[in-house]
Amino acid sequence: TARPIPSEMTHAWLMLKKLTDRPVITTPHGVPKSSVLPSDAILLDDAVHNYLDLDKHGMTCFLYDTTYNRTWRTNKRVHSLEEFDTRVRDLF
Repeated sequence: TARPIPSEMTHAWLMLKKLTDRPVITTPHGVPKSSVLPSDAILLDDAVHNYLDLDKHGMTCFLYDTTYNRTWRTNKRVHSLEEFDTRVRDLF
């Protein structure tokens, strides 16, 4: 995520909401996520530019559906965290 708060705060919020116990990596604005993430990471992002960058670098990324990215066509679009979880499980 590219938020101006520590990764630990985002992780704590995700845990509180019972969304995930997976690692959270925070990047500064303007730093491509592909430059700091492990190549075997499986990611979910709502920003098309991040999705394209990660895909270009061979990383598995799903595009989280939002009103501002619906014009972008992909077979890796998901509409919920539950759907993301299912799609990730299907990879294995």
